[in-house]
Amino acid sequence: MYRTLLLSLYESDPLGDLEAEKATPLLRRLVVTDVPLEQVEAQLDTGDGFSLELVEGEHLSFLDFFAFNAHSLETARAVMEALPSLSQTPEHHFARYICLRRSQSNEEPLSRKGLVIYKKARFEQGASGFGELVLLCTSDPWIMTLVGYVAGKGLDALLGLVKRGVTEAQSRRVLFHCSGFYRRAAKVLGCHPWELQITDLSPKKNGLYHIRFRKVDGTVCKADCHSNGAIVKLTSQKSSQPPK
Repeated sequence: MYRTLLLSLYESDPLGDLEAEKATPLLRRLVVTDVPLEQVEAQLDTGDGFSLELVEGEHLSFLDFFAFNAHSLETARAVMEALPSLSQTPEHHFARYICLRRSQSNEEPLSRKGLVIYKKARFEQGASGFGELVLLCTSDPWIMTLVGYVAGKGLDALLGLVKRGVTEAQSRRVLFHCSGFYRRAAKVLGCHPWELQITDLSPKKNGLYHIRFRKVDGTVCKADCHSNGAIVKLTSQKSSQPPK
């Protein structure tokens, strides 16, 4: 499968703000690749001294890498610069619905069969671990699909309290018309639907849904929507560009 992948490299520290929308990347590359994201992650793995977030979606995939030391920074830069961009046309899938279910599991990721939006956050500073979020989409409106939240080992004791505490959540399901949302959001932002990618979805108390999504240039956007994808409010964060 050929996918559009945005690679972003950041220099940070383990107690810093590890948010791609609030940091300026040292390197940013947009490539078309058929290399599995797990393989790219393995090439970036220096053992410790980094944090990464990856999203594998229907339209776009993102890999944000935060280096805490010079070794991780040099390794990540070399891997990202060496990954070739292919001339093939990337594949785009337009799921009509997302059905969300949050659950807890051990270290093994949930099944990623079918149309999948897969999100993983990993923190490595000495002894650490990972949390994973799986969004499963389907183009069949009669088939409910899963979005799973997998809470792993967590961070080491001190940093886990400071940075990324994971809370357990009971399973819940929501239905959201994502194809309608992509169409409307693209019209507002003046782009194509396949230049947008949902990265998170959560229900609000007022019956709306809070959506986080990103543009092909890395811009992080947020929206409040009805279940049919109709947008009530949309905000767009200015994209941070790497220094020249």
